[in-house]
Amino acid sequence: MDKKQDSKHAGQGVFIRRFLVSDLPEDVSKSGPHIQIFDNYIVDTDLHLRKARNPADDERRFCIKKPGIAFERPSIEIELTKEEYEAFDGFRGRETRFNRYDSESVVGSATIDIFLGELWGINILTVRLDSKEDARDFEVPSDVIAEITEDEYFEGKRLVERNLDQVRDHLAQKKGDPKAS
Repeated sequence: MDKKQDSKHAGQGVFIRRFLVSDLPEDVSKSGPHIQIFDNYIVDTDLHLRKARNPADDERRFCIKKPGIAFERPSIEIELTKEEYEAFDGFRGRETRFNRYDSESVVGSATIDIFLGELWGINILTVRLDSKEDARDFEVPSDVIAEITEDEYFEGKRLVERNLDQVRDHLAQKKGDPKAS
């Protein structure tokens, strides 16, 4: 499995900036190399189980993750064996599925997640940076719909409860659209 796409920073902290984007960066193609990710959120916790699969060779990787806090605390990821991953089966909750692609079009280590299922149409660009200072100083790309780095609505454990229409309504409310419910 291409370690860059899902585990480049396994076991170490990174700081991130996240953005909603409408289109893929020029250097990314939906038919290009990617990793299929299944995130299963453990009810009443900040933890989620991740299963990542490379469709090119069917290699699989398992981990448990705890999200970071923007600019304050890096995310934490612990690799699991298949057996360790399966030991958490009784704790499983709701699942999101998405395809992750690498992007070289921005500074830092960047990926774009194209969500599947009820979240089809949501594309999240994530830029991983080495320090708080780098994250704070990162220049926001001009072609993004919205920055969601500090928007709790887009945390995985909350996003798993949403669909595309709810996300659109949330964005309209943030922009002050009176038609948004």
